[in-house]
Amino acid sequence: MTAPAHRTVQSLVAVLTRALSRRSNLERAAIEWFVPTTIRNLDRILTEPLTPELLAQIDRETLYAYFAHRDVIVLALELLEEALAEDELESQIPAIREYLLGSGTEELADWALRFVALLRVHTGAVAKSVAPAEMVAELGQVDWEGFLRSPAIALLRVHLLAGALVEAVARHVPVERAAEVAVHTFLAADKARFVWGILGADLNPDQRLRPSERGARALALASALARSLDPDDVAGLTQARLGAWSSR
Repeated sequence: MTAPAHRTVQSLVAVLTRALSRRSNLERAAIEWFVPTTIRNLDRILTEPLTPELLAQIDRETLYAYFAHRDVIVLALELLEEALAEDELESQIPAIREYLLGSGTEELADWALRFVALLRVHTGAVAKSVAPAEMVAELGQVDWEGFLRSPAIALLRVHLLAGALVEAVARHVPVERAAEVAVHTFLAADKARFVWGILGADLNPDQRLRPSERGARALALASALARSLDPDDVAGLTQARLGAWSSR
């Protein structure tokens, strides 16, 4: 067995703890709220039934914990970026694949986590191109309830699910549970890719493959997903969405 995956929670907590000593009282209060909120939501993903209702509750709590207070929006983004940089997600994929081996979800997890690694790079680049004051003003005007109801919420959800998948392997949760998290991470990654595509960027972790190879890869992913979902769930996925994995 390869070395266990790095614990995303430990990375986040370490960054936030270091930040406490150099922040104002308001910022410290915000940081002390982020930590338990993040840990609690990861714990819920790993221990409670993974229903649409649970994921929607976690989306709401995470969104408001990080972005509801305009005074700490930029701080929240900076701390998240620092924690995610320490997480080194791509280096953990082999250990996660090995843990999931035989579950039928290792390819789904591999694609989803490589997508999240791409998403982090692009999101960080976009954030760096916007002045902090501009960012606060923009985020302060966001219709958060509308965002929660839109497909764009996948851009937030996929980061937390990817962290939960890393954490599942680090905690040695039952493989069946880790596989379930892998499926949900893949579904969120697929939706996030669709949303990012609307914004004008195609984040395809298989982009370097030849078109024929991407097509074969897409079929393999669709087959793995179909085996991992209930028939009713499979029926809910359109052929267009399945085909999108190999597009462009």
